[in-house]
Amino acid sequence: MAGDLVRYSHPWGFRLEDVTQYVTLWHGTEDPKVPVELARRAASKLLRCDARFVPGGHLAACDHIHEIMKTLATGPA
Repeated sequence: MAGDLVRYSHPWGFRLEDVTQYVTLWHGTEDPKVPVELARRAASKLLRCDARFVPGGHLAACDHIHEIMKTLATGPA
C-alpha cells in the first residue's frame, strides 16, 4: 500500500488528456481509500472513457468481476 501511495503521488509522465486508447474505468462508490470524486475527475479527463461507478468499496471489482470480465471479452458497449 505504501508503494502504491508513492507511485500515485508522483507525476506519471503523461497527462490523462493525452490518453487516446479507450478506457473502461470501474470504481466503487463507497470506496473509503480512494474517494469516488477522484475517479470521476480522472474519467472526465480521459477522452474515450466509459466510467462505471458501482456499489461497493475499495474491492468493488471483486463483487463485479463477471461484469468486468464480460466487458473485457466483448469490448465497449
